[in-house]
Amino acid sequence: MRGSNDPARLVARGIRLASRLALHYPAVAGFLAHVGWPGEQGPNMLEFVRTDIEEGFRQGRFTHMPMAIALNIVVGAVLGTIQRMQESDRREDFSEQAAAMALRALGIDAHSADEIARTLPDGDEAQLVGALAATLGIAAG
Repeated sequence: MRGSNDPARLVARGIRLASRLALHYPAVAGFLAHVGWPGEQGPNMLEFVRTDIEEGFRQGRFTHMPMAIALNIVVGAVLGTIQRMQESDRREDFSEQAAAMALRALGIDAHSADEIARTLPDGDEAQLVGALAATLGIAAG
């Protein structure tokens, strides 16, 4: 599902897919709420996020900052978006807006962050969400 070497695109895609996963598989939202806010040395599921952020630092794509802050930006965007996507009055583009704001916080200029966040992931998003759910062994809720 990676399909890109651009850490900004990978972070945006992760935020969008995680929020869609929780929307279509409500058990995910419950699981993430139960797990809570991970620390910098958090669960292994954050390893790919940490790797993408580190690559963003190496490429000069993201503003260098402590890893704990960068993880808080991304994890906060994911958890906040998941919660909002569960609400009946949510905006359909909320996950894209959250991805754009997270990218801005990581140091991507506003125009690029908006463009990246709006760009659909390679392949059908619904298929990617289904594949992610299957990989995680999540049953539809």
